[in-house]
Amino acid sequence: MADPQPLSLIQFVPPLITAVSVGVALYGLRVNNILASHREARKERRAKIDAIVKSLDELEQMAIEFNQAESYDLNARERILRAVTRIKGRIDRLGFNFEEQLQELYADMRMVDSSC
Repeated sequence: MADPQPLSLIQFVPPLITAVSVGVALYGLRVNNILASHREARKERRAKIDAIVKSLDELEQMAIEFNQAESYDLNARERILRAVTRIKGRIDRLGFNFEEQLQELYADMRMVDSSC
């Protein structure tokens, strides 16, 4: 029988390089997928914010017309209140906590007023 040849380190290099390459490629695909998901979520959030801004512009116009009207229009008032409720709901669904930020801002303003 022939003596078994000792294992050489060079025999393990090509499979090791292949395994590392596959691992790096899979990791790169995973990172790319995560970044694409974040980008898509950001686009969706931006579209929702743009819709809110458009609604706010329309609300502003409705409020100007309401305040410049010759007589009090109860229907216009109701439309404005519904629009405000709808906009607030859209903002709440975005996940921002504006009420907490407004309370902090109000507290900061009170500190400025008391120092004067």
